[in-house]
Amino acid sequence: NLVIGDDTIISGKLSYTSEKAGDISEKAQIGSVEFNQSAQPETEATAEFFGLSILMEAVSYVFKVAIISALIIAFCNRFVKISKEEKVGKTLIKSLGSGALALILTPCIALALICTVIGTGFGIVLMGAYAIVLFFASAIASTGIAVNLFNTKINSKLGLWGASLGTALVIWCLGQIPAIGWLISLFVILIGLGLLTKTIFYKENDKKVKGKKDRKVAEKENKKEKDVEPIKEIAEDKKEAKKEENKTELENSESDSENKNEN
Repeated sequence: NLVIGDDTIISGKLSYTSEKAGDISEKAQIGSVEFNQSAQPETEATAEFFGLSILMEAVSYVFKVAIISALIIAFCNRFVKISKEEKVGKTLIKSLGSGALALILTPCIALALICTVIGTGFGIVLMGAYAIVLFFASAIASTGIAVNLFNTKINSKLGLWGASLGTALVIWCLGQIPAIGWLISLFVILIGLGLLTKTIFYKENDKKVKGKKDRKVAEKENKKEKDVEPIKEIAEDKKEAKKEENKTELENSESDSENKNEN
């Protein structure tokens, strides 16, 4: 900044350009002063704008996850069940494949429907839903990842919601890494699409279905055994009665033979 002391004498006009006004002594003898304030350096302004934009992006991302995660944990028990039904990480790895299929096939199906006369409206609706799901896919994935990783340690819904926010912040930070950030973000989107697809087309795994079938078979067998038991009891009673009858006849025959001998 410009500094002018008490003993300074300037007979003409003093014109200067600076970011801030100079420190000019009142005792200095100056004809006139013209101050032109310079614009803020471009690099500093750019840095401030960039930092502000990053902060706003992080806040908006966490806010989006907060809303979606709260809705999912509160009302979509099916999604929560799918996210935590297998070992840590296994569900997420499987979701990558189904998410990739959903990412590619959904717009193809929507475009095919739009090209037809009958399915045009449905195709437009499907394309709109696809765009909305893509926008919220990372938030869906953050919730699914948090549920899958922390369901054994956190039992309350509020705790899972907080874990979802923390997971979202970590995912966002990883997405800012140069060169590989976009790849991490893509994986997260695929996981979100995969979990949502599994939620829509969810079927119980084969072990559970087999277990249910086994239980049904066992119930039928028990029922048959219960139905057969009275018949068995009747047969056993008849058998016992027959034995008693034979025994009685044998005793009678022995007594008749003894009487004959005596005679």
